[in-house]
Amino acid sequence: MQIWDRDEQIDLGIPALGPLHALAWSPNGPELLLGGIKQARLSLYEALGGHKADIALWRSSGPTGVHSVAYAPGGRYAVAGCTDGTVQVVDVVAREHVHSYHGHTGPVRSVAWSPDGKHILSGGEDSHAFVWAVPATM
Repeated sequence: MQIWDRDEQIDLGIPALGPLHALAWSPNGPELLLGGIKQARLSLYEALGGHKADIALWRSSGPTGVHSVAYAPGGRYAVAGCTDGTVQVVDVVAREHVHSYHGHTGPVRSVAWSPDGKHILSGGEDSHAFVWAVPATM
């Protein structure tokens, strides 16, 4: 993957993972969260810092992919909207999956955190939007 600005092109050295459908910069630094349809995983890369290891934060046990990602306020958690209709939450710091939401009957196309971090909003191809309460332990 390459990032462009007006004056220079920066090659992140990230191997071809197939089409990328979702990406987000960490609010806490140079990490990039990536998701795509063919990967069936949510990956974390350190962009611009030299270290470009693929860290699989979450990997599907079935044929699904990631359509959208968003960081929680503070950057500790991230959420992914998936093609199987699930919403997956990962702890980016601990590098582990922490919660799943089920309710959509089609792919989840968009996800967002509330400004206070207590809710997640998801929208899908099923023409539904859901507001999910985030567990108090997060």
